[in-house]
Amino acid sequence: MATYYLIHEPALFQNGILRPERWVVGLVLLGLGVSAVGYPVYQQRVRGDNYARMANQIEALAGPYPIYTLNWSSVGLSVVALIDSRHFDRPAIVSPPSRFTDGLVIAFTPRDLPGNGWAELEGQAEQLMLICRGKVCADPFFHSGRP
Repeated sequence: MATYYLIHEPALFQNGILRPERWVVGLVLLGLGVSAVGYPVYQQRVRGDNYARMANQIEALAGPYPIYTLNWSSVGLSVVALIDSRHFDRPAIVSPPSRFTDGLVIAFTPRDLPGNGWAELEGQAEQLMLICRGKVCADPFFHSGRP
């Protein structure tokens, strides 16, 4: 529509308020303002804090035992990245070996892997399933059996 007026009514854009210099600069400033305020608020309330809380809770539940992952969703990968970035001295979080006895698995569903117990972590719109084996399951946070 603006192209039509630019071609057929050029006087509007040459002398008036619709001069391209004015509205292009205005739109750029509006976009910068919304980005400067909106993006940090979104990161803080939706992404950053939720993932950090989940990562803290997983680390507290696992204690000294290894953490593995079978969750390749954006939520699972973000939480795993947060945990890995905090502990460069530990091995990276990977898929669980076939016969591990003690540990915690970040899973997509509780049926991804047989375990002694399971629990669900929820953020605002995100959720992770945790499957435990061995001594980690002693925590009352975990439900025994299968869901």
